[in-house]
Amino acid sequence: MSTGASISPILPPNKYNPDVYKDLLAVAGALAEAGVEVVYGESLHKRGDNVMRLSSLLGEGLNLRGWDRYAEKLFYRAIGEYGLRGVWIPEW
Repeated sequence: MSTGASISPILPPNKYNPDVYKDLLAVAGALAEAGVEVVYGESLHKRGDNVMRLSSLLGEGLNLRGWDRYAEKLFYRAIGEYGLRGVWIPEW
């Protein structure tokens, strides 16, 4: 039996987290150390008013144009550094 974990939502760079890849590497390393074998990932999806609410909390607009595909690349690159298998859940 495999152990899985989810990294979600992966937010685009913002003033509180300008280096998303660095954070993904740290999370992937911690998951590998914990014995996780499969990681599920997804970016912030544009559903309902979640983007508006999060932008308000952050005090800045979030640029989601092309983010889902780019976040997918960062996700697979980061988990690959630790030999983890992954499943990306795309935006529809």
